[in-house]
Amino acid sequence: MVRSELGCRSDWKYACFESLVIPFIAMTQPIGLIQLISEEAMPSLFPILALRPSALFHVTSRGYEQHSAPVLAAAELGRVCPPRESVRHISLPPMPSIVESHHAVQQGIEWIKERGLQPVVNFTGGTKLMSIGSFYAAVQTNTPSLYVDGNRQTFVDGNSAPNLASLLSNGLELGALGSFISLRMVLAAHGCAAENASRQIRDLVTPATALLLNPADEIRTFESVAGKNGAFATLRNSKNVVRWREAGQILFDLPETIGTPAEAAGLVRRSGQRFCLCPDVSHSHEKNHQSKRYRGPDPGKILQRRYQFFEGGWWEIVVANAVATCPLFADVNVNLTVAKGTQLSMEEDVLAIQGIQLAYISCKRGGADKLVRHLEELDASARRLGGKLTRKYLAVCHLPEHMRAGLRERARQLHVTLLEPSEISNPMAFQNAVSV
Repeated sequence: MVRSELGCRSDWKYACFESLVIPFIAMTQPIGLIQLISEEAMPSLFPILALRPSALFHVTSRGYEQHSAPVLAAAELGRVCPPRESVRHISLPPMPSIVESHHAVQQGIEWIKERGLQPVVNFTGGTKLMSIGSFYAAVQTNTPSLYVDGNRQTFVDGNSAPNLASLLSNGLELGALGSFISLRMVLAAHGCAAENASRQIRDLVTPATALLLNPADEIRTFESVAGKNGAFATLRNSKNVVRWREAGQILFDLPETIGTPAEAAGLVRRSGQRFCLCPDVSHSHEKNHQSKRYRGPDPGKILQRRYQFFEGGWWEIVVANAVATCPLFADVNVNLTVAKGTQLSMEEDVLAIQGIQLAYISCKRGGADKLVRHLEELDASARRLGGKLTRKYLAVCHLPEHMRAGLRERARQLHVTLLEPSEISNPMAFQNAVSV
């Protein structure tokens, strides 16, 4: 079953972050952090979480200034952001030289010292010339420095001053930060925000699992409901919610292995030997959907959602349940609508935190002609929300044998892990697949 914390992070974890003896709390005087900021947010966020600085000095090249504020917003969600009066931001020309970068970071070191803080330089972001200039400034001033190696999940000591690890209670490893990274923190760091709450799927796990474990009946169900000649063939592509209000009158056939758990879950009701979609019996929609006092979902939207469960939404449910019950994942969210700046909002299938990384899981029942193109779209969407460090997954229920080798090769090139029913139905196989 889905864990009770699905879709949220409890505040007590942040209280623990501040009150308990946890990894990475600075062991000496308060720290001021100088950072090169680029479009990759996590190498800037990790040092803030690790060092909990009392002041921040951000250096960007022109055109990348907008990437500073999201990092601060993420740090605020983690309750580790200094007061805004203790944050300074300098913007350099579009292609800063080594000298310009050296001067800016040296200025930051002096600004930090004036506040009685221990300066630390993070030279991960920016161009190579900016990194060289900032590292040189750290060496000249005998200031500790670090590089964030996200792939190996560690801080690399720049050795520009005595051992950086002495400033951290748990050395240079990043792994312990995972317990304090939330999904919304990662989204915020990349300028994104969730517009809704995670979808609650607990009541749908049983009928979805029935479809997973009975593949022949799942195909029969799809053909009966959503197939070319299925009961909803003329309605399935309609986006008109008003038309969907009458969908509860359409009758269709379901195998008993599927119909019984679907009825128990309130998705369908029996009509003789057949079934129809069940309206939301918890509300009198016939009376309330036209009332000014009613604020619930349109009854047509509810019926459409229940149709979509049989069309392929069930696969999304079992994948989300596999993620939520796997110990490698936390903060699992289903069907979040995520907005980024002025871009169109998009609904994402399953998002979670895996260690210190965003896990982006896209679910497709089938659609062989679109799977290869979808891999490219998945890669772009994952980077949009979580940057290069995002763990990417494509869960496919019906993968045609003739395209298996080609799809797996392209997935390997894009660092996308393919998941199929054999992994989703077996917790150990699933854990092995996502551990790679």
